[in-house]
Amino acid sequence: MRKLVEKKVSVAELFYDLIFVYAISRITTTVNYLNHDEQIPFELLGKFLMLFLVFWCIWTYQTVFSNRFFMNRLRDYIFIFIDMFLVIILSQAINPDFEKTFFTFVACTTLLFLSILVQYVLVLVETKDSDVRGLCQRLIVTLLCSITLAAVALLTDSGIHFWLYFISILFVAFFPMVFSKTLAAVPTNFEHLAERYSLFVILLFGESVIAVATTISYQHISMASVLFYLIMVLLFAFYMITYTTGMNHHMETSGLTMIHSHLFIFISLNLITVLLEMYIHEPIEPYFFLTLLFVGMLMFFVSTLVNLKVYQKSGIDFTFKSFLPVVGILVVTFIAMLFVIQHIATTMFLLVVMLLGCLSYLRFIGLTKISR
Repeated sequence: MRKLVEKKVSVAELFYDLIFVYAISRITTTVNYLNHDEQIPFELLGKFLMLFLVFWCIWTYQTVFSNRFFMNRLRDYIFIFIDMFLVIILSQAINPDFEKTFFTFVACTTLLFLSILVQYVLVLVETKDSDVRGLCQRLIVTLLCSITLAAVALLTDSGIHFWLYFISILFVAFFPMVFSKTLAAVPTNFEHLAERYSLFVILLFGESVIAVATTISYQHISMASVLFYLIMVLLFAFYMITYTTGMNHHMETSGLTMIHSHLFIFISLNLITVLLEMYIHEPIEPYFFLTLLFVGMLMFFVSTLVNLKVYQKSGIDFTFKSFLPVVGILVVTFIAMLFVIQHIATTMFLLVVMLLGCLSYLRFIGLTKISR
Protein backbone atom coordinates (compact mmCIF):
# COMPACT_ATOMS: atom_id res chain seq x y z
CA MET A 1 0.00 0.00 0.00
CA ARG A 2 1.36 3.41 -0.95
CA LYS A 3 1.90 5.87 1.84
CA LEU A 4 0.26 9.20 1.05
CA VAL A 5 1.76 12.21 2.79
CA GLU A 6 -0.28 15.27 3.69
CA LYS A 7 -0.29 17.79 0.85
CA LYS A 8 -1.53 21.35 0.97
CA VAL A 9 -2.79 23.36 -1.98
CA SER A 10 0.09 25.60 -3.02
CA VAL A 11 -0.11 29.32 -3.71
CA ALA A 12 0.98 28.63 -7.30
CA GLU A 13 -1.99 26.31 -7.79
CA LEU A 14 -4.39 28.95 -6.47
CA PHE A 15 -2.77 31.52 -8.76
CA TYR A 16 -3.23 29.11 -11.66
CA ASP A 17 -6.94 28.72 -10.84
CA LEU A 18 -7.61 32.45 -11.08
CA ILE A 19 -7.01 32.63 -14.82
CA PHE A 20 -9.54 29.84 -15.34
CA VAL A 21 -12.16 31.87 -13.49
CA TYR A 22 -11.49 34.63 -16.02
CA ALA A 23 -11.82 32.08 -18.83
CA ILE A 24 -15.19 30.92 -17.51
CA SER A 25 -16.41 34.51 -17.33
CA ARG A 26 -15.45 34.77 -21.01
CA ILE A 27 -17.29 31.52 -21.81
CA THR A 28 -20.41 32.97 -20.19
CA THR A 29 -20.48 35.75 -22.79
CA THR A 30 -21.16 33.16 -25.50
CA VAL A 31 -24.69 32.55 -24.17
CA ASN A 32 -25.61 36.12 -23.25
CA TYR A 33 -27.77 36.43 -26.33
CA LEU A 34 -31.46 35.85 -27.03
CA ASN A 35 -32.88 35.24 -30.50
CA HIS A 36 -36.20 36.56 -31.83
CA ASP A 37 -38.00 33.80 -29.91
CA GLU A 38 -36.46 35.13 -26.68
CA GLN A 39 -34.42 31.94 -26.31
CA ILE A 40 -30.70 31.19 -26.21
CA PRO A 41 -29.93 29.58 -29.60
CA PHE A 42 -29.06 25.89 -29.31
CA GLU A 43 -25.91 26.51 -31.36
CA LEU A 44 -24.65 28.88 -28.67
CA LEU A 45 -25.57 26.40 -25.92
CA GLY A 46 -23.55 23.76 -27.78
CA LYS A 47 -20.54 26.08 -28.00
CA PHE A 48 -20.94 26.93 -24.31
CA LEU A 49 -20.76 23.22 -23.40
CA MET A 50 -17.85 22.61 -25.77
CA LEU A 51 -15.83 25.49 -24.34
CA PHE A 52 -16.48 24.32 -20.79
CA LEU A 53 -15.28 20.84 -21.72
CA VAL A 54 -12.06 22.23 -23.23
CA PHE A 55 -11.14 24.37 -20.23
CA TRP A 56 -12.19 21.69 -17.76
CA CYS A 57 -9.89 19.20 -19.54
CA ILE A 58 -6.91 21.54 -19.42
CA TRP A 59 -7.47 22.51 -15.79
CA THR A 60 -8.13 18.92 -14.71
CA TYR A 61 -5.07 17.43 -16.40
CA GLN A 62 -2.75 19.97 -14.79
CA THR A 63 -4.54 19.67 -11.44
CA VAL A 64 -4.28 15.88 -11.36
CA PHE A 65 -0.62 15.99 -12.43
CA SER A 66 0.12 18.49 -9.66
CA ASN A 67 -1.78 16.32 -7.20
CA ARG A 68 0.45 13.33 -7.83
CA PHE A 69 3.78 14.82 -8.86
CA PHE A 70 4.09 18.54 -8.01
CA MET A 71 7.13 18.86 -5.71
CA ASN A 72 7.84 22.61 -5.51
CA ARG A 73 10.73 22.28 -7.96
CA LEU A 74 11.68 25.18 -10.19
CA ARG A 75 10.52 23.29 -13.28
CA ASP A 76 7.07 22.73 -11.73
CA TYR A 77 6.62 26.48 -11.34
CA ILE A 78 7.99 27.17 -14.83
CA PHE A 79 5.44 24.82 -16.40
CA ILE A 80 2.56 26.32 -14.40
CA PHE A 81 3.45 29.91 -15.30
CA ILE A 82 3.97 29.10 -18.99
CA ASP A 83 0.63 27.29 -19.03
CA MET A 84 -1.07 30.26 -17.37
CA PHE A 85 0.08 32.56 -20.16
CA LEU A 86 -1.18 30.10 -22.78
CA VAL A 87 -4.55 29.96 -20.99
CA ILE A 88 -4.72 33.77 -21.11
CA ILE A 89 -4.26 33.65 -24.89
CA LEU A 90 -6.77 30.79 -25.13
CA SER A 91 -9.30 32.80 -23.13
CA GLN A 92 -8.93 35.76 -25.45
CA ALA A 93 -9.59 33.45 -28.40
CA ILE A 94 -13.09 32.60 -27.10
CA ASN A 95 -15.56 33.79 -29.70
CA PRO A 96 -19.15 32.77 -30.53
CA ASP A 97 -17.97 32.64 -34.15
CA PHE A 98 -15.53 29.78 -33.57
CA GLU A 99 -14.09 29.94 -37.09
CA LYS A 100 -12.64 33.41 -36.49
CA THR A 101 -10.27 32.20 -33.78
CA PHE A 102 -10.11 28.48 -34.59
CA PHE A 103 -6.37 28.35 -35.34
CA THR A 104 -5.34 30.30 -32.23
CA PHE A 105 -7.72 28.37 -30.00
CA VAL A 106 -6.70 24.91 -31.20
CA ALA A 107 -2.99 25.79 -31.30
CA CYS A 108 -3.09 26.97 -27.67
CA THR A 109 -5.01 23.87 -26.59
CA THR A 110 -2.45 21.68 -28.34
CA LEU A 111 0.47 23.48 -26.68
CA LEU A 112 -1.15 23.15 -23.26
CA PHE A 113 -1.67 19.41 -23.64
CA LEU A 114 1.89 19.13 -24.99
CA SER A 115 3.15 20.88 -21.85
CA ILE A 116 1.36 18.36 -19.66
CA LEU A 117 2.64 15.49 -21.83
CA VAL A 118 6.24 16.71 -21.37
CA GLN A 119 5.73 16.81 -17.60
CA TYR A 120 4.62 13.18 -17.63
CA VAL A 121 7.60 12.24 -19.82
CA LEU A 122 9.95 13.80 -17.25
CA VAL A 123 8.32 11.77 -14.46
CA LEU A 124 8.55 8.62 -16.60
CA VAL A 125 12.27 9.15 -17.18
CA GLU A 126 12.98 9.76 -13.50
CA THR A 127 10.95 6.99 -11.84
CA LYS A 128 11.56 3.26 -11.53
CA ASP A 129 8.18 2.59 -9.91
CA SER A 130 6.33 0.22 -12.26
CA ASP A 131 2.89 1.54 -11.30
CA VAL A 132 3.91 5.16 -11.87
CA ARG A 133 5.54 4.23 -15.17
CA GLY A 134 2.37 2.45 -16.31
CA LEU A 135 0.24 5.47 -15.42
CA CYS A 136 2.58 7.89 -17.19
CA GLN A 137 2.78 5.74 -20.32
CA ARG A 138 -1.00 5.53 -20.68
CA LEU A 139 -1.55 9.23 -20.07
CA ILE A 140 1.25 10.12 -22.49
CA VAL A 141 -0.39 7.98 -25.20
CA THR A 142 -3.79 9.55 -24.44
CA LEU A 143 -2.41 13.08 -24.68
CA LEU A 144 -0.38 12.24 -27.79
CA CYS A 145 -3.46 10.90 -29.59
CA SER A 146 -5.44 14.02 -28.71
CA ILE A 147 -2.60 16.33 -29.77
CA THR A 148 -2.25 14.48 -33.08
CA LEU A 149 -5.97 14.77 -33.85
CA ALA A 150 -5.93 18.48 -32.97
CA ALA A 151 -2.87 19.04 -35.16
CA VAL A 152 -4.60 17.30 -38.07
CA ALA A 153 -7.64 19.54 -37.46
CA LEU A 154 -5.42 22.59 -37.93
CA LEU A 155 -4.39 21.32 -41.37
CA THR A 156 -7.86 20.41 -42.67
CA ASP A 157 -10.58 22.60 -44.15
CA SER A 158 -13.48 24.11 -42.24
CA GLY A 159 -15.89 21.36 -43.26
CA ILE A 160 -14.29 18.79 -40.98
CA HIS A 161 -11.72 20.45 -38.72
CA PHE A 162 -14.17 21.34 -35.93
CA TRP A 163 -15.31 17.73 -35.62
CA LEU A 164 -11.74 16.41 -35.53
CA TYR A 165 -10.95 18.86 -32.76
CA PHE A 166 -14.14 17.95 -30.89
CA ILE A 167 -13.25 14.24 -31.06
CA SER A 168 -9.75 15.02 -29.75
CA ILE A 169 -11.26 16.78 -26.71
CA LEU A 170 -13.79 14.02 -26.02
CA PHE A 171 -10.99 11.46 -26.25
CA VAL A 172 -8.67 13.22 -23.81
CA ALA A 173 -11.58 13.93 -21.44
CA PHE A 174 -13.02 10.45 -21.09
CA PHE A 175 -10.52 7.85 -22.36
CA PRO A 176 -8.67 7.66 -19.00
CA MET A 177 -11.77 5.95 -17.61
CA VAL A 178 -10.77 2.93 -19.73
CA PHE A 179 -7.62 2.39 -17.65
CA SER A 180 -9.11 3.29 -14.27
CA LYS A 181 -7.30 0.36 -12.59
CA THR A 182 -3.95 1.78 -13.69
CA LEU A 183 -4.93 5.15 -12.26
CA ALA A 184 -6.09 3.55 -9.01
CA ALA A 185 -2.72 1.81 -8.64
CA VAL A 186 -1.21 5.29 -8.18
CA PRO A 187 -3.96 6.86 -6.06
CA THR A 188 -4.42 10.58 -5.90
CA ASN A 189 -3.88 12.50 -2.70
CA PHE A 190 -7.64 12.67 -2.34
CA GLU A 191 -7.73 15.30 0.39
CA HIS A 192 -5.70 17.64 -1.84
CA LEU A 193 -7.76 16.76 -4.93
CA ALA A 194 -11.08 17.36 -3.18
CA GLU A 195 -9.80 20.66 -1.82
CA ARG A 196 -8.71 21.82 -5.28
CA TYR A 197 -12.13 21.10 -6.75
CA SER A 198 -14.01 22.62 -3.83
CA LEU A 199 -11.89 25.78 -3.96
CA PHE A 200 -12.61 26.15 -7.66
CA VAL A 201 -16.33 25.75 -6.97
CA ILE A 202 -16.02 28.51 -4.37
CA LEU A 203 -14.42 30.74 -7.02
CA LEU A 204 -17.38 30.02 -9.31
CA PHE A 205 -19.76 30.98 -6.54
CA GLY A 206 -17.81 34.21 -6.33
CA GLU A 207 -18.61 34.77 -10.00
CA SER A 208 -22.28 34.15 -9.23
CA VAL A 209 -22.20 36.86 -6.55
CA ILE A 210 -20.81 39.26 -9.18
CA ALA A 211 -23.79 38.30 -11.37
CA VAL A 212 -26.11 39.16 -8.47
CA ALA A 213 -24.41 42.56 -8.22
CA THR A 214 -25.28 43.33 -11.86
CA THR A 215 -28.98 43.14 -10.93
CA ILE A 216 -28.66 45.69 -8.11
CA SER A 217 -28.70 49.47 -8.35
CA TYR A 218 -27.64 51.63 -5.42
CA GLN A 219 -30.93 53.47 -5.94
CA HIS A 220 -33.12 50.37 -5.97
CA ILE A 221 -32.79 46.83 -4.65
CA SER A 222 -35.50 44.57 -6.02
CA MET A 223 -36.92 41.53 -4.25
CA ALA A 224 -35.76 39.44 -7.23
CA SER A 225 -32.13 40.46 -6.56
CA VAL A 226 -32.44 39.55 -2.88
CA LEU A 227 -33.90 36.16 -3.79
CA PHE A 228 -31.20 35.62 -6.46
CA TYR A 229 -28.59 36.16 -3.76
CA LEU A 230 -30.36 33.78 -1.36
CA ILE A 231 -30.53 31.10 -4.07
CA MET A 232 -26.76 31.25 -4.60
CA VAL A 233 -26.09 31.22 -0.85
CA LEU A 234 -28.28 28.14 -0.38
CA LEU A 235 -26.66 26.33 -3.33
CA PHE A 236 -23.29 27.14 -1.77
CA ALA A 237 -24.45 25.78 1.59
CA PHE A 238 -25.72 22.56 -0.01
CA TYR A 239 -22.41 21.95 -1.78
CA MET A 240 -20.20 22.80 1.20
CA ILE A 241 -22.22 20.80 3.75
CA THR A 242 -22.00 17.78 1.46
CA TYR A 243 -18.27 18.33 0.90
CA THR A 244 -17.22 19.06 4.48
CA THR A 245 -19.46 16.80 6.56
CA GLY A 246 -20.42 13.96 4.25
CA MET A 247 -17.26 13.01 2.38
CA ASN A 248 -14.29 10.97 3.54
CA HIS A 249 -11.27 12.99 2.41
CA HIS A 250 -8.74 10.28 3.27
CA MET A 251 -9.68 7.55 0.80
CA GLU A 252 -7.23 5.85 -1.56
CA THR A 253 -8.83 6.37 -4.95
CA SER A 254 -8.12 7.50 -8.50
CA GLY A 255 -10.65 10.29 -7.93
CA LEU A 256 -12.31 9.76 -11.32
CA THR A 257 -15.82 10.26 -9.94
CA MET A 258 -14.77 13.47 -8.20
CA ILE A 259 -13.09 14.68 -11.40
CA HIS A 260 -15.90 13.97 -13.87
CA SER A 261 -18.79 14.90 -11.59
CA HIS A 262 -17.27 18.35 -11.17
CA LEU A 263 -17.45 18.96 -14.91
CA PHE A 264 -21.23 18.88 -14.50
CA ILE A 265 -21.13 20.89 -11.27
CA PHE A 266 -19.10 23.61 -13.01
CA ILE A 267 -21.43 23.68 -16.03
CA SER A 268 -24.64 23.62 -13.98
CA LEU A 269 -23.54 26.32 -11.56
CA ASN A 270 -22.59 28.64 -14.40
CA LEU A 271 -25.78 27.84 -16.32
CA ILE A 272 -27.98 28.51 -13.27
CA THR A 273 -26.26 31.85 -12.70
CA VAL A 274 -26.61 32.93 -16.34
CA LEU A 275 -30.28 31.94 -16.49
CA LEU A 276 -31.28 33.70 -13.27
CA GLU A 277 -29.41 36.85 -14.28
CA MET A 278 -31.14 36.84 -17.68
CA TYR A 279 -34.52 36.12 -16.06
CA ILE A 280 -34.19 39.36 -14.10
CA HIS A 281 -32.60 41.45 -16.87
CA GLU A 282 -33.94 40.10 -20.16
CA PRO A 283 -37.33 39.09 -21.64
CA ILE A 284 -36.33 35.41 -21.81
CA GLU A 285 -39.08 33.00 -22.90
CA PRO A 286 -40.48 31.66 -19.57
CA TYR A 287 -40.85 27.97 -20.40
CA PHE A 288 -37.48 27.83 -22.14
CA PHE A 289 -35.98 29.40 -19.00
CA LEU A 290 -37.79 26.94 -16.74
CA THR A 291 -36.70 23.91 -18.77
CA LEU A 292 -33.03 24.89 -18.81
CA LEU A 293 -33.10 25.87 -15.15
CA PHE A 294 -34.55 22.47 -14.23
CA VAL A 295 -31.77 20.74 -16.20
CA GLY A 296 -29.15 22.91 -14.48
CA MET A 297 -30.54 22.33 -10.98
CA LEU A 298 -30.92 18.59 -11.54
CA MET A 299 -27.37 18.39 -12.86
CA PHE A 300 -26.01 20.30 -9.85
CA PHE A 301 -27.80 18.23 -7.21
CA VAL A 302 -27.22 14.83 -8.81
CA SER A 303 -23.51 15.54 -9.45
CA THR A 304 -23.00 16.79 -5.89
CA LEU A 305 -24.82 13.81 -4.39
CA VAL A 306 -22.93 11.33 -6.59
CA ASN A 307 -19.77 12.45 -4.78
CA LEU A 308 -21.52 11.89 -1.46
CA LYS A 309 -22.57 8.41 -2.58
CA VAL A 310 -19.10 7.37 -3.76
CA TYR A 311 -16.97 9.06 -1.09
CA GLN A 312 -19.30 9.04 1.94
CA LYS A 313 -17.93 8.80 5.45
CA SER A 314 -18.52 5.71 7.54
CA GLY A 315 -21.75 6.04 9.47
CA ILE A 316 -23.57 7.69 6.58
CA ASP A 317 -25.87 5.38 4.66
CA PHE A 318 -26.44 7.22 1.39
CA THR A 319 -27.70 4.93 -1.39
CA PHE A 320 -29.10 5.50 -4.86
CA LYS A 321 -32.59 5.51 -3.31
CA SER A 322 -31.44 8.48 -1.25
CA PHE A 323 -31.41 10.59 -4.42
CA LEU A 324 -35.19 10.28 -4.80
CA PRO A 325 -36.31 12.81 -2.15
CA VAL A 326 -34.12 15.55 -3.65
CA VAL A 327 -35.32 14.76 -7.18
CA GLY A 328 -38.89 14.72 -5.87
CA ILE A 329 -38.48 18.15 -4.26
CA LEU A 330 -37.13 19.51 -7.57
CA VAL A 331 -39.95 18.04 -9.65
CA VAL A 332 -42.73 19.28 -7.34
CA THR A 333 -41.19 22.77 -7.18
CA PHE A 334 -40.82 23.11 -10.92
CA ILE A 335 -44.39 21.92 -11.51
CA ALA A 336 -45.55 24.64 -9.11
CA MET A 337 -43.38 27.18 -10.93
CA LEU A 338 -45.25 26.48 -14.17
CA PHE A 339 -48.24 28.33 -12.70
CA VAL A 340 -46.32 31.43 -11.53
CA ILE A 341 -43.53 31.66 -14.11
CA GLN A 342 -44.68 35.11 -15.27
CA HIS A 343 -44.04 36.49 -11.77
CA ILE A 344 -40.29 36.75 -11.23
CA ALA A 345 -40.26 37.25 -7.45
CA THR A 346 -42.75 34.43 -6.80
CA THR A 347 -40.82 32.03 -9.04
CA MET A 348 -37.55 32.79 -7.30
CA PHE A 349 -39.21 32.51 -3.88
CA LEU A 350 -40.26 28.96 -4.80
CA LEU A 351 -36.63 28.21 -5.67
CA VAL A 352 -35.58 29.42 -2.23
CA VAL A 353 -38.19 27.18 -0.60
CA MET A 354 -36.99 24.25 -2.74
CA LEU A 355 -33.38 24.77 -1.65
CA LEU A 356 -34.38 25.01 2.00
CA GLY A 357 -36.15 21.68 1.52
CA CYS A 358 -33.00 20.12 0.06
CA LEU A 359 -30.90 21.45 2.95
CA SER A 360 -33.43 20.04 5.42
CA TYR A 361 -32.99 16.66 3.74
CA LEU A 362 -29.22 16.84 4.32
CA ARG A 363 -29.95 17.43 7.99
CA PHE A 364 -32.34 14.47 7.99
CA ILE A 365 -29.63 12.10 6.72
CA GLY A 366 -27.14 13.36 9.30
CA LEU A 367 -25.27 16.17 7.55
CA THR A 368 -25.82 19.19 9.74
CA LYS A 369 -23.37 22.03 9.22
CA ILE A 370 -20.38 23.30 7.29
CA SER A 371 -17.21 22.26 9.11
CA ARG A 372 -13.54 21.71 8.45
